[in-house]
Amino acid sequence: MTSRSPLRLGLLGVLWAGVTAAQVTNMDVNSDLPYTFLPPGARSAGMGGAFTALADDATAAYSNPAGLLQLSRPEVSVEVRHQTFETPIADGPGSYGVAPDGSLASFPPYTDYASDATGLSFLSYTWPKPRWAVGLFRTEVTRFSIAARTDQIDGPAAFREIAPLDIRADLTIEIWGAAFAWRATPKLWLGGALTLQQLDYEAQQLDRRDPDLDWGQRASGDDAAPSGTLGLLVRPTDALRVGFAWRGGAELDARYAFTCGTRPSGARPSLCLRGGIPDGQPVPSLSGDTTFKVPDVWTLGVAFALSESLTASVQYDQIEYSDLLDGMRNSLTVETDPAGYSIDDAGDLHFGVEGLTDTRAGGTIAVRAGAWLEHQHSLRYRGSLAAGREELAVALFSTPIGDEWHATAGLGFTVGSRLQVDLAADLSRYRDTYLVSTVVRF
Repeated sequence: MTSRSPLRLGLLGVLWAGVTAAQVTNMDVNSDLPYTFLPPGARSAGMGGAFTALADDATAAYSNPAGLLQLSRPEVSVEVRHQTFETPIADGPGSYGVAPDGSLASFPPYTDYASDATGLSFLSYTWPKPRWAVGLFRTEVTRFSIAARTDQIDGPAAFREIAPLDIRADLTIEIWGAAFAWRATPKLWLGGALTLQQLDYEAQQLDRRDPDLDWGQRASGDDAAPSGTLGLLVRPTDALRVGFAWRGGAELDARYAFTCGTRPSGARPSLCLRGGIPDGQPVPSLSGDTTFKVPDVWTLGVAFALSESLTASVQYDQIEYSDLLDGMRNSLTVETDPAGYSIDDAGDLHFGVEGLTDTRAGGTIAVRAGAWLEHQHSLRYRGSLAAGREELAVALFSTPIGDEWHATAGLGFTVGSRLQVDLAADLSRYRDTYLVSTVVRF
């Protein structure tokens, strides 16, 4: 690979549902970041995330603030979440091929890199009254990190290889909010929340053939910005509930840079040679400021009490992942057509059931099960190959992740009328999530 060779500037991560007035850049670290747009709480997770129409505990402060009116006394809710990730990253040795129409004739070889994250993922305090309710909460849209060292992959012609890389990424997006609800009529409840969303983001993808690891791409973000949530809950009958919520995503500032370096052979990126840019310094045309737009989420759910002890819930989530493409900046040494990039909005379906059994000690045991379909929402490149070197982008942005079904299950119990403890698991091909949450009523 000569000094004219484009660097493969990306890591193929996993994005679940999570997560730019710009997509920061077209580093493929941004193509599959694992956002979590599901409602918090192990009860919700055990029911496949179909909770917008239920929203009857302290987690409603985030998932659907109108549901706070279903609470009868102040509550505190705490959730701890453990996630394991399998991240497919293009990794040699091997090769890829591109057909004349721009599609992949053969995928690059991939290696699944394992990582995990554990932390306090939700905390809230709610205070209900007969006509109104308020709540404070903190939650996470994503907590993700990965480290990988990849090997070179050969391309279909000269200057199109995927370089061996040192890859590291850490991403956390927190949301702090104040929620409120108002009883408009006995059957119609309205709610909303004011939120502050905070980004903590560091990523690098550096050519391992540069001993000083100067040659490559870095991105970072440390910013906070406001947004909001709107919620609605309708109860036409005692057995039927219909819930709607919109959760807006903030625009958060970020920075990126492509820096120059020199391999032991003396080879340097052509942009660095032409511009006389020393090692360790950024290329102006491939560096700058941008914004990271958290996608908006629209959700509509229906819950029906089949009996006093059995409830079924179904939900549709529209996640506007295409927000990530607005104003996207190119950061590849390969010039690509911005119109060739795409991320599909996702219409995810959620299903869940909950069965209750009273215990002799005066508590309740809950058994839950569910499933949900997560539609593919990765950054893809399907631009014209007229420039002769865009096939690298086709190979980089063709992650093997597709539509995925998640299976969920949960168990909960109450002690008297004040303490509720819930456990849940959400399992899929590339991400497993385990949750424990508590609700304490005063």
